[in-house]
Amino acid sequence: MHFDVGMIQGENYYFSANHAWPAVKLSIDPECITLTNGFRTFQFERRHITRLCEFRGFTWIFARGIRIEHAMEDVPRLIVFWAFDLTEIKRTLAENRFDLIALADQRES
Repeated sequence: MHFDVGMIQGENYYFSANHAWPAVKLSIDPECITLTNGFRTFQFERRHITRLCEFRGFTWIFARGIRIEHAMEDVPRLIVFWAFDLTEIKRTLAENRFDLIALADQRES
């Protein structure tokens, strides 16, 4: 399944690049999540994803994101894709057996 999303990528939230919605293409299949921003393609195989969690950043008033925590050395540490409505994306992640940690289930750090 394919979606148009926005994306933040970088070493942390303050040193990152934001690709505005709908400039990024998100693809979800049973073994991989792929993000393409026009400059680069990030392909996250299931074995490299350590956690998917909802992400609330202060720059979005109406949008929410999903952070991909991963074990890949050649990819920025902070990868968040976002959309104004995550309902269909969350459903597709669940259908492909990707576990997503909701905001309510996360501990405040």
